[in-house]
Amino acid sequence: MWIKNNVNLIIERGKYYTIKDTITLEGTGFITGKGYLNISQGGDIKINSWNKSVFKGREGNHPKIYWGKFPNSANVTSYKIYRRKGETSFTHIGTVSPNSPRYFIDNTVTILDRPEPFATFYRIQTLTESVKSI
Repeated sequence: MWIKNNVNLIIERGKYYTIKDTITLEGTGFITGKGYLNISQGGDIKINSWNKSVFKGREGNHPKIYWGKFPNSANVTSYKIYRRKGETSFTHIGTVSPNSPRYFIDNTVTILDRPEPFATFYRIQTLTESVKSI
């Protein structure tokens, strides 16, 4: 499946969208909404832009954060996950190997299924190895 430039797949509140195959995002195409994404075995998202690479999922009552593979990822040594609640700064909460599935379950946050006083945001950062020739 392809999500074309300037098109959003919107997941409605209380709904889940399960990906069982590959979805390719073109240009500014994105998956968003108040619902949750689930990527099952064999599913994947190919991103066009690292700026549009983080997706909201859910595992029980905890956020499950998915992300697309970093473009030109040959030198990626790890993905670092950061969280920000409300107006606080981003805090490092986990690290994932580039050989592991690209998701992180935040077991320290509980989804309450009602509006919360502070929004929670996630950011993924890649760490790369520097390759130098002598």
